[in-house]
Parts: sequence; structure tokens; C-alpha cells
Amino acid sequence: MMRPLSFPLLCDRGFTLLEVMVVLIIIAVAAALVVPNVRSLGQQREIEVELRQLGLAVKTARSRAITVSLPHTLVMDPEENMYRVEAPLMEDEEDSALKEVANESARGAEKDEGVWEIIMERTFPEFLRFADMERLDTAWRRGCSEAEEDIDDDGLWRIRFWPDGTGEDVVVELSTEEGETFEWRVYGLLGRAEILEKD
Repeated sequence: MMRPLSFPLLCDRGFTLLEVMVVLIIIAVAAALVVPNVRSLGQQREIEVELRQLGLAVKTARSRAITVSLPHTLVMDPEENMYRVEAPLMEDEEDSALKEVANESARGAEKDEGVWEIIMERTFPEFLRFADMERLDTAWRRGCSEAEEDIDDDGLWRIRFWPDGTGEDVVVELSTEEGETFEWRVYGLLGRAEILEKD
């Protein structure tokens, strides 16, 4: 009678310490590659949300300027990393003399801080910052000299919208903590904003 051959089963053997360590190192390297990408996707999503909110501020300023027949201004504060929409505070909107003062004030004359109200205000997250602003087509800006600078004396950047639906065209450069920069173009006449491709 023949005796059956017995072979040691592979499942009885287990794993050596070296095999376990190699597998753990491979998992750690894979996780290290995936986590930054997931974080940057989350940050990219936050940037998109913030830019949508900034675009909403442009639309709000333009549409309110048309609706209430008073100039509105989108004010960006690079030092505080925030922006707001301002409008003249009028007790009687039918008073044309007050409207004229407000229109002149929005066109570059000194404004009295006490007569402007904040319509909306928002602060950027720490990883997103205002870097630079350039006005495009300064020649048609009503009531402003061609030599007027992009940044006002108080360090704030202003984009003005008038009751006839016109506004200033500007390009705002934004930057992230990682050093990525991109340009955000505001079309004042259309009340629209978009991200431009960087060269």
C-alpha cells in the first residue's frame, strides 16, 4: 500500500517580519503621495467657492447701482485680505442733490466715511491673498484723471459701478500660499468676472 505524500501547506507558514515591513513601507509611500493631492483638491474647491463669492459681489454692486440709481463700489483691502460692496447711505433716495454728491464721490472725489454703508463683506481664507490690481481702459473713467493710480491713497483697491450700468474693467492678481498666481478679470460693463489663464 502506498502512503500519501504530505506537503507543508503554504497557509501554515505566516509572514516574516521583513515581508510585513516592506508592505507597510509601500502603504506609507502611497499614502504620502495621495494625501497632498487630496488636500490640494480641497483647497482648489475652496478657491473656486471664494472666487464665485467675489463674482457675486461684482454682480451685486452693478445690479444695485442700476436698481437704486446710486453708484456702488467693490472695495478690496489687500492688507486685511477682505472685500466689501459699499453704497452711499441715503435717507431720501429721491433727493437728486444728494445723488449728485454721491455720484461725484464715487468718481474719485474725497468721500465722507459717514455716508457710505456696507452692503456685503467677506474675508478670504488665509491661503488666498490679493496680490495686485490693474485698471484697464482708464481713459473713459468719468471724472477721474488719467494719472489716477490703481491703488487709492488709503491702500484700498476700488472697482466702481455707476447707475447707467457701466463700471470699471480691472484685472486682479490673486496668489496662494504655495506661490500659485492667477488673474481674475472683472468686466465692469457686463458685471461679470472670470479667471484668466496665466502665460
